[in-house]
Amino acid sequence: MMTPTDIVTADVRLIYPSLFEATPKFMGSDDMRYQATFLIPEDADLSPYQSAIDAALAAKFSGKVPKLADHPVRSADEKAADGKGGFEMGWHYIAAKSFDAKTPPLVVDQRRNEIIDTSMVYGGCWVRAHIRAYAWAFSGKKGVSFDLKAVQLVRDGDPIGGASSRASADVFGNLDFESESDHSDSLL
Repeated sequence: MMTPTDIVTADVRLIYPSLFEATPKFMGSDDMRYQATFLIPEDADLSPYQSAIDAALAAKFSGKVPKLADHPVRSADEKAADGKGGFEMGWHYIAAKSFDAKTPPLVVDQRRNEIIDTSMVYGGCWVRAHIRAYAWAFSGKKGVSFDLKAVQLVRDGDPIGGASSRASADVFGNLDFESESDHSDSLL
């Protein structure tokens, strides 16, 4: 069921995905989560993200909008300037994490069939994501984060973030064996 804090993104690029196996929430943490970063193209409408953020803040802080520690929709310009793979000038990005390691996000293909082959979803492919904004207060800071609910593969893209797309058997030529027994010794 969708709420005012839920968003189904337009097409975004996936980077640094941990969708099938939980990884540490942050370096050195024992807190395991499913997580991903989504790169939002420069021409994308950011208003759905802001609406979900506003709804989460209103629900948590009784309509009062506090000063946020960090805005959850960030400019990619600084990371692009630093040469971070996949980040483009003028784009934005968000990070989303599952609440815990017990509930992985649903990952589906274009026809909404669950993806089992993990190599189909990699850093650089284009996806749509179902995320939910939630507000928090911790150690005197207040903010909004995104809970990762589901990901739908839209199309392939150039691999980024150390990822690679699945290899193709087309790189190999056909082997022509005279008979199987003639070559069995040469393989040992």
